[in-house]
Amino acid sequence: MAEEAGVIHPAIDLSSVRPSAEALTTAALRCWARARGTGVAAVPRLHRLLATSGPSMLAPALDSLLQLFQTRLGRPLVAGVTAMSEDEMLLLDLLARADGIATPLDSALCSLRAMLREERESLATG
Repeated sequence: MAEEAGVIHPAIDLSSVRPSAEALTTAALRCWARARGTGVAAVPRLHRLLATSGPSMLAPALDSLLQLFQTRLGRPLVAGVTAMSEDEMLLLDLLARADGIATPLDSALCSLRAMLREERESLATG
């Protein structure tokens, strides 16, 4: 029971209603690609998307990461519609493996992964 602030009810497990890091990253890539494709600023769109699922502070980190990722690919990112695109799968793979690498893209991957882990841990303890 959560009784800390005078509230008496079972604690709500937000992990069941919040998207996984993979789902969040995929949704962000799709949102970012749509915004960039239409010439709209991506950060406000990302912020709006992330605000509904929790970590809106990730918007600038995701924007930076996706810009670096696109630059590294040398072409616009391809976002999936009903299934994951190769770019989405590659980004998730890079996020899973980025440890101790020093390029700007790799640093952005490590930073985002650390922020996602911190968000998960704050939900688990909070």
